[in-house]
Amino acid sequence: MTDWLTLRWKTLLVRALVGVGFGVLALAWPDGESAVYEGTVGGSLTWPPRGDRGFGYDPVFVATGMGETFAQIAPEEKHRISHRADAFAKLVKDQFGG
Repeated sequence: MTDWLTLRWKTLLVRALVGVGFGVLALAWPDGESAVYEGTVGGSLTWPPRGDRGFGYDPVFVATGMGETFAQIAPEEKHRISHRADAFAKLVKDQFGG
């Protein structure tokens, strides 16, 4: 039997195997307008896992141009370059011109 957590781990593994962190932000306004913003971060897998920060695939994911896993770098740095930060920057630019 496959539960939600197992499906989540499989999804994270597939994303990590292709070397991309992927995130989506959706925005819906009361007038019915909506927008979706996709964020990505390129990288590769490493083994064995390294670092004790983060969660999910952070201990085995090394972003392109970095020498440490997401679980090894400072949380502020991870949040600056993450797929979530990329999606949020696109939302801000599109919705607020910044």
